[in-house]
Amino acid sequence: MLLRSLLIAAALLAATPLAYGHSFDNCDASSDFDLTLHPNRLELTREDGEDPPRRVELVDGRLWLDNREQRLTPEDRARLLRFEAEVRALAPQVRDIAIQGVGIAVDAIGIVIAELGGDSAKMHDLRRELDGLARQWTKRIGTTQTTRNWGADEHEKAIGKIVAQMVPAIAGELASSAVRAALAGDDAKLAQIEARASRLEDEIEARIEGRADRLELAAKSLCPRVEELDRIDNALALRLPGERRLNLIEVDRD
Repeated sequence: MLLRSLLIAAALLAATPLAYGHSFDNCDASSDFDLTLHPNRLELTREDGEDPPRRVELVDGRLWLDNREQRLTPEDRARLLRFEAEVRALAPQVRDIAIQGVGIAVDAIGIVIAELGGDSAKMHDLRRELDGLARQWTKRIGTTQTTRNWGADEHEKAIGKIVAQMVPAIAGELASSAVRAALAGDDAKLAQIEARASRLEDEIEARIEGRADRLELAAKSLCPRVEELDRIDNALALRLPGERRLNLIEVDRD
């Protein structure tokens, strides 16, 4: 039962939403471009893709593709003004969701450390490392102006590394406590250790799952606005060579 509870805890931690900066994933939306918010313009860039443009700039309803300004109809200029305004309005809300996601991940791991980790120096070191990582990512998400710096994959790897260190350390701590209790014939202590481990799943669910669900709802509440960005994009009369659409963002509505 001890091992099973520990594995359940690790699985729940792995499932904790760490990358709500990618909230658009919840809307079945995707983009080939990284976005950078400048004070006077929006810049979208991509390294992959066979066809141009690689760089898109939006400035007060004007459009540059790979450093060449495009001739636009008045209707397209109005559409791009709406697109810019909506992106700037969404940005702080997406940041807030991302920061909350970091907090949920840290709190989930903290519960495991508090419930099962004991007072070992290893656990204290992991907690300090976790708190430092949380501060680093909260600051990065809160201050960066480009999606290139959010690095959700890198963040998940860092959290995963801490979890990978934590699980065997906690298992060792529990095993040592159980052995000591067994050698001392302390059945009450053994029962206490077993109870701590078996209630961990319920503890995480009670304290974390509700917050994660609310955060997912907050992310999904942005979907109509993301879909509006897609509609604006699709409505552009502008065509690229080969009659291609610009396609800055795409929402799968199937």
